[in-house]
Formats: sequence, C-alpha cells, structure tokens
Amino acid sequence: MVNNCNKKWALLKRLCCYANAHVFLLLYKLYILSIIEYCIISYIPNSSQVDKLVSILRSVTKFIFFKKGLLGLSYKQRLIELDLKPIELRRKLSALKIVFKCIHNRYDVPLSWKNIFTLKNTRNGPILNSLKTRTHFCDKNFFSYTILLFNSLPTFIREDNNLNSFLNYSENFLSNNLRCF
Repeated sequence: MVNNCNKKWALLKRLCCYANAHVFLLLYKLYILSIIEYCIISYIPNSSQVDKLVSILRSVTKFIFFKKGLLGLSYKQRLIELDLKPIELRRKLSALKIVFKCIHNRYDVPLSWKNIFTLKNTRNGPILNSLKTRTHFCDKNFFSYTILLFNSLPTFIREDNNLNSFLNYSENFLSNNLRCF
C-alpha cells in the first residue's frame, strides 16, 4: 500500500507540475487518501507500519507547503493548517464509529458484528465484554482491538448516545493521547 501511494504521488507530481497547492491537496484526498483508508480498519498495523503510512502524509504536506511557498513548518502545524487528521486518528475514529453503530443497533452494520460487541454495565460506566482468546496473536484482531479502544475511553464518552458528539469527544480524547506527531 505504501509503495502504491508513493508511486501514485510521484505520478501526480509529474503530471500536475504546474498546479497550485489547493489542487495537490484535492488530488491527495481523492487518490492517495482513498488508497490509505480503503480497509484501513481491517488490519492493526504495528508502529513501523504506522510510521510508513505517516511518512506519506509528511511528504505530501511538505510538498503542498512548498507549492504555497511556506517552508519550515512542523508536521503538526502543516496538518492543522490543511485541516487534516493524522492517519492513526482517522483509523481509530472509523473503528469507534463501527463500535458505536453496533452497540446502538444501527441498521448499517452486519448482525453478526452486533453480537460480538456486548455491553456490561459496571460502576465505572458501560464497558464491552472482551473476547476470550488463548493467545496474544488475536490481539491484532479488529474486534479485540476495538473493544480495548472503546474501553479505554472515559466514562462520559462511552455513555454518550449521540454519534456526532461521541465522535467529537473521542477525537478530542484520542488526539490528546496519540503518538503521531
């Protein structure tokens, strides 16, 4: 996936060499980000794989700001200026969105997934029952990962019944605790 993104980005830079920064941002969102986000929730990358994915976004934002004539900004400043979320944050929010839909019986998730995410009320608020596995290899499983991710959220976020506010609170909480900058 990383090689595919790098090849497409190099091709876009060659084909659109006279385009401005806004056009390159749109091209990134259409062609590169769609490759990265396609099934990004289905696997749990390790830290070196996350670093490779982040390197794509670093080079893209650096090039866009080069086209704008602005140099010397940090990666975090470039993301804020372009209103982009880090890839790891986007992946976690997508996973939490699926968990929320399963817990609240939304119609757009498979019924078999709804049976995996079962809530248990505790004195610390609702938590999801963890899956029983015999090895730590299963921790890379999407369902085990998202259960741990949901249970790591503060109580007031886990108790929220509105999808938009749940995602906003989750984004604020995760962005403060994320190692991606």
